[in-house]
Parts: sequence; structure tokens; C-alpha cells
Amino acid sequence: MSGIRAGNGTPRPLRPPVETAAHTNNIGLLACQQLDSAAYIGFMRVLAVVLLVLAALLAASSVRDQNRGIAEAVGAKGIQATAVKAKDPEAFRALMAYEWIRVTVCAGGGVIFWHLANRSRQLDPFTPDAR
Repeated sequence: MSGIRAGNGTPRPLRPPVETAAHTNNIGLLACQQLDSAAYIGFMRVLAVVLLVLAALLAASSVRDQNRGIAEAVGAKGIQATAVKAKDPEAFRALMAYEWIRVTVCAGGGVIFWHLANRSRQLDPFTPDAR
């Protein structure tokens, strides 16, 4: 077969591959792949650490609110909600649930990104601990 068939059933000719300097120079291509892989792994680790630190700060804030009995949260559009446990326990419970879900999502995202970075490093053929 000379090529992939177009929508009307007629064969299209295959295009020859375009050769660039990186394709003709295998060392240059490998160096580009190594740089991209290292940058990707580094970005993933930084993102994981940022999310884990954010989760720790949010957890500290949630513990503080729980102990004070006053929950404060800021919504997506800048709307601030405050609930006092003694006055409105149901609203307080709802705000605390929101705060703890926020902590869980940030921590979960950080752990996922950390594992993705570690797995990428293990599968990267250019790292010393590659499998």
C-alpha cells in the first residue's frame, strides 16, 4: 500500500520525514531529551513540595480554627464566610468540612505529583537509578 487512504478512498502519498539538525545528530537529540526529562522531573518535584507545604499551612489554619471555635473561609469570588461554633454549629461544621477537604486535596495532589516525579525518574534512561 502506498499510503493512508483519504476520506474519499484515494490513497495519499506518504510524506518523507523532515530531517532537522537534532534528528541527524543523535547526541544532540539525546541531550535535548535528557534536558527535557530533567526539567520535567524538577518541575514536578517543586510543584509537589509547594502543594505539600500549602497543605501543611492549611492544616495548621484548620486546627487553629477548630480549637478557637471560629471558622473563617474565603470563597472563590472573594466572599468571606465566618461561623462561630457556639452560635451556629451547623455552619461551623460545614466550614470546617470545607477547610479539611481543602487540606486533603492539596496534600493528595502533592503526593501524586511526588510519585509521578519519582516514577518518571525511575523510567528515565539517563538517570543513574533507572530500571
